[in-house]
Amino acid sequence: MAGKLGLYQHFAGLRAAARASGNLSFIAGIVPGFATFLAGNEQGVYDAATRSLTGRPVSWQISGYQPNGPVEGWNELKGYYRGRKKADA
Repeated sequence: MAGKLGLYQHFAGLRAAARASGNLSFIAGIVPGFATFLAGNEQGVYDAATRSLTGRPVSWQISGYQPNGPVEGWNELKGYYRGRKKADA
């Protein structure tokens, strides 16, 4: 009987370790995305009073995002395929 109790306690300990391991793997999986979100958003340079940016966000610098203002289009656009103006339903 003592052997069964020891075996049960051993497996109960393994289940607790597996739960802790699952929690740790969840945290390890979410931390990179959360850090990327914090580094990639514009909150650090956003002025709520004027509803505008006070500088270039870090993510724009890293990604090479070029415009300093609204994007009106690129010069490379030659036109739409076969002169289409909208998608057919």
